[in-house]
Amino acid sequence: MQIKIEGVKSKKELEKVFDLLGISFAKTPRDFFAARWEAETTLRLWHTRILKVDNEIVSIVQIFPKVMNIAGHHVPIAGIGNVATVPWQRKKGFAHTLLKNTHRLLQEKGFTLAVLFTSINEFYEKIGYFSVPLYYHRINCQNLKPAWPSDVHVFEMSDLPGIMSLYNRCFKEHTGLLKRSRKNWFRQPLYTREIYSLFLVHKRNHKINGYVRARRDTKESLHIIEMCYNSKNVFKDLLNAL
Repeated sequence: MQIKIEGVKSKKELEKVFDLLGISFAKTPRDFFAARWEAETTLRLWHTRILKVDNEIVSIVQIFPKVMNIAGHHVPIAGIGNVATVPWQRKKGFAHTLLKNTHRLLQEKGFTLAVLFTSINEFYEKIGYFSVPLYYHRINCQNLKPAWPSDVHVFEMSDLPGIMSLYNRCFKEHTGLLKRSRKNWFRQPLYTREIYSLFLVHKRNHKINGYVRARRDTKESLHIIEMCYNSKNVFKDLLNAL
């Protein structure tokens, strides 16, 4: 058995990776992975790492380069995603082997942290990761007062400079936020599955005071992807408009 670890070499090989991710993550369509790759402005072919057994791809790890604000410092981090082993080659340690190799590469490239979201914490803790709680807030819509305040409207392209300015101010003040370019703003909806009718903006006297981006997961619930505001009243207005 010959094992080889390398970065993807061609678009054709990347398409094969998307096929295998669609097989490995049965509940996620192949197109999601392709759209995510297209949406990320900093990705290069080598950011998709593969482990081959006898020249066949069996394990995959993708690196998503980001810059995160940590206590006022702009820190280069590696988002780790789409970690997968094809179903017929699991339980053989291939994913751990590929991840360890990827970690060494990240150190060589100057990344400070490797970060990922997972529900199988123990799997990653075995190779050096530690868990940080992720909190979700549920809002009972019955406690809201549905209304469409005059200061709220559906996103328009002319709003983007003001929205970016507001986000950038928040980025500087809050640990954990990611630096985002203009291209990121345009491309994110490719994989977040949001629709612009649920991208609402609070604007008064030509000033952007807040925005909310959401998608409808079920008939009874909305998932808020992102929300940014400069006062409690703006927060309430945006929620009521949703």
